[in-house]
Amino acid sequence: MKIFSRGTFLLLLITARISAQESPPDSVTADASTPWSSERFTRFDIRMQPDRSLTSLLSLVPGIATVNNRLYARGSREGELEYRFGGISILNRWSNTPGIPFLPEMLENVTAHNGAYGPTLGASGGGVIDMELRNGGERWSVEAAYFSDRFARAGEQFFRTSSFGTSGAVMTLGGPLPLESDVFIAAEFSHESNRFPMYLEPMRNDLVSDEYSQWYNRAAGVPLPGPFVVDRNAIPGQSSGRSIVQFNLRSAAFGPAVRVFGNVSTEDRKDVDWPGAVTNFFRLDRIPTIRTSATFVAVEGSHRLSESVKLNVQVSVYDRQAGLRDPDFGDNWQIFPDSAANASVGYTGFRSRYTPPDPWSTIHNFVFNDPSTPNNSFWKERQNRRAISSGAEIRMTPAWDVTLRGETEWWTLRKFSVLNISSLRSYLDTDKDGDNDRTFTSEIDKRAHWKQYGFLTYQGFGGNIGYSVEGNELDDGFDAPRRPSFAAVDVDNRIVDDAMTLRFGFRTQWISNNIPTWDPGDQPNSDGMLGPLYYLDPWYYYIFINESKFHSSTVEVYFLPRGSIEIRVDRFRLFAASGSYTNILPQNQVQHDNLVLSGLLNEDSRTSNNYGTNVLSFPVKASRTQHTEAGLDWNLNDVFSITSRVHFKHMKNQVRLGLVTLHPLLRPYPSWVNSGESKSMGLDLRLQTHTNFGATLDLSIGFSRQVGNGSAPRSNQQELMGENMLLPAIMLPLDYQREVQVQAQLHYVGPEGSVAEGIELKIIAAALSGVPFTKEIEDFISCGCSSTAWNVGVKSLQNAGTQSRVEPLKASRTPWIGTIDLSLAYDVELGPVTATVFALAKNILNTKNVINVYPTTGSPTSDGWLTSLYEESYEKFAGYEDFYRQLNSSNRWAYIQATGNDLFGQPRQLQFGVRIRM
Repeated sequence: MKIFSRGTFLLLLITARISAQESPPDSVTADASTPWSSERFTRFDIRMQPDRSLTSLLSLVPGIATVNNRLYARGSREGELEYRFGGISILNRWSNTPGIPFLPEMLENVTAHNGAYGPTLGASGGGVIDMELRNGGERWSVEAAYFSDRFARAGEQFFRTSSFGTSGAVMTLGGPLPLESDVFIAAEFSHESNRFPMYLEPMRNDLVSDEYSQWYNRAAGVPLPGPFVVDRNAIPGQSSGRSIVQFNLRSAAFGPAVRVFGNVSTEDRKDVDWPGAVTNFFRLDRIPTIRTSATFVAVEGSHRLSESVKLNVQVSVYDRQAGLRDPDFGDNWQIFPDSAANASVGYTGFRSRYTPPDPWSTIHNFVFNDPSTPNNSFWKERQNRRAISSGAEIRMTPAWDVTLRGETEWWTLRKFSVLNISSLRSYLDTDKDGDNDRTFTSEIDKRAHWKQYGFLTYQGFGGNIGYSVEGNELDDGFDAPRRPSFAAVDVDNRIVDDAMTLRFGFRTQWISNNIPTWDPGDQPNSDGMLGPLYYLDPWYYYIFINESKFHSSTVEVYFLPRGSIEIRVDRFRLFAASGSYTNILPQNQVQHDNLVLSGLLNEDSRTSNNYGTNVLSFPVKASRTQHTEAGLDWNLNDVFSITSRVHFKHMKNQVRLGLVTLHPLLRPYPSWVNSGESKSMGLDLRLQTHTNFGATLDLSIGFSRQVGNGSAPRSNQQELMGENMLLPAIMLPLDYQREVQVQAQLHYVGPEGSVAEGIELKIIAAALSGVPFTKEIEDFISCGCSSTAWNVGVKSLQNAGTQSRVEPLKASRTPWIGTIDLSLAYDVELGPVTATVFALAKNILNTKNVINVYPTTGSPTSDGWLTSLYEESYEKFAGYEDFYRQLNSSNRWAYIQATGNDLFGQPRQLQFGVRIRM
């Protein structure tokens, strides 16, 4: 078939059976319980996903595209999905990503609302992922499982498959308690030696220092500490481990129904990826760990006052902490680059008290860090939320129900980073005896110098918000934490008769980001600024604006109506729905500390076309979304059913780069503005069959078109470079547009009494069209950015100002992709115990799917540099071309470093395990 000649494969997923004691229902299905469109995964669908990730699960939802491991729901941008755990929103507010880990065994089902949905679920324009928790039930059950792919060492293979060092144990306990109560607890303890499975070709080079080593006081021709070795599909130095405990306790012993549920989790992962693992190859023992802990506890109560009135209330607390930890010094960051502290743990070769050993240069100044090189940066963050909601469910008439609800949440956000500890300590410790003896005339003088010499704020890395310059928590002053708050009131009406369900209501949303801002009418002083400034050094423009001139940004208020209708006639179900939504921005896009904000407003240092990492944020508001859809469900007979969905989505006021004028005497300021717009339209079709021999088939196909003037807030950065600032907004295909998504699911359960009894098989087949990109000319002369002999092939990806297009924007497409995943399980009854032996395989055919390409060549294997005329002068360097081919052409070192994305999908992964249930 031609489809296979284009590299399109079917995605197969065989999902292991949970237990012979439980018969799994149908696979992911449209939820017909309400006229709102949704896709529901039961716990039998979600528990045995090969990589146990929420992203993998949601990629099976029609209308949700997974591009570069990011989720895009019907044209919405990344970070516009809301995640709910037990009915409560649970977000990492810095990034708008899930705030607690995904533990499949804890969940009864996962419902994806990526169409229009009702007011009580929230306001996010991308949709809502609602995770319902399991209950203890009426009898006790205990389950334990172990899974692993540790059947070969890193870099080696078993069954021609690489091992990525994955192993984990999962335990669940659930059952009734006295006093009309029950409890369910799930826990996971897992480890990965290689947390980013990727295709890597083996490399081995016995490298020596080159003539550039004289820059680092090293002689040329000296062998490096050892050979540079990369094994097949094995990123050196990576690992991660996590522990999760989640619980759900219910009780009705004292009248009102009460539920307590939550999460306690910790994750440690090595702070290194593929590009970084190369530069740090000889110092992998020094790689720091990022530790993340999340605690979430909620109390929910409900009480029925009468047959027609039910009251409910929810109170929750969420606390998340993350930060970097040195393997030798923990979070005592000031001694990271201290030679005396390093000598005490066996690291030597420092050039001075706070100056690390020189790196190694090889071939043509490809740099490897010395084995004793210390960590020279540190960061940490913390966020805390308090939330409360209450409401009432009222039966107005036998056919009319009304739900009223109000909610509010208060956040405390803290972030701290120091990018050059060595510079800071060299400045503070004047006599280099290990003690900070520098004195300051005032607290602001101290704060300014710490920021300057330690680079406590640079290119959007956070600086110190909620922390002093020493890294201690504080609660007042301009460095106090940011405290955004959000509130909403919902009204939802539901009218039901024999053939129709009508729902209508609204959500009123209040958004208070509490961003520091100033009054545009405030008269600047002679320096063109807001009152007295503290100038640390006019040469470097380190200033602080008079903090008394600031106030918090205004509160945004949105009225968001929703409505839907469902009509049922015989075997037909027809529905239509529409709703208005809004998106609260990730706080890491809008919150700046004093130094960043002062620099952005400083007339001496800023330029009108400075569209770097930091831009003014207080003028921007939330974006808006209007989502309309309709559908038809047709049960042809007891065997066949057809479902169709058509949708249109209009996204307005999207955030993008622009200019604002805050005072008539000052130049325009680079800022976030609400001038973006996108549109998404699509059609989803589904055929489902049910047989009497244990098999079901679910076939779906989705067509969509998604266009806009910005796939992300910075999509228009190139157009705004230089003086070209007023280009019209052009509607183009979005970067993550997948025009066609095809999926087929075959689910088979061996009938009782047959030779296949105890076997469960689920096959999911999918074919995905490519995504847009723009071809560029192979111009290796006009650089305009800091390119080297090793990353010159991706310079346009590092600096948008160097792009030279050779075709209209988004005129090309990457190839179609597909994968084959398998899981196989067999149940064995051993008296009161059921044992399930299973094998999981991801990408069973080991298909090397092309997910991105070099824009200069349209190829995933060549960036064009080695075939250019300009590369010939580099061939005189011994080993240059061979090393470049291994490093970049085969292993994408420069591309991943420039974009954060890979050119290929993941290789085959196999896991085996056993589950015991009693």
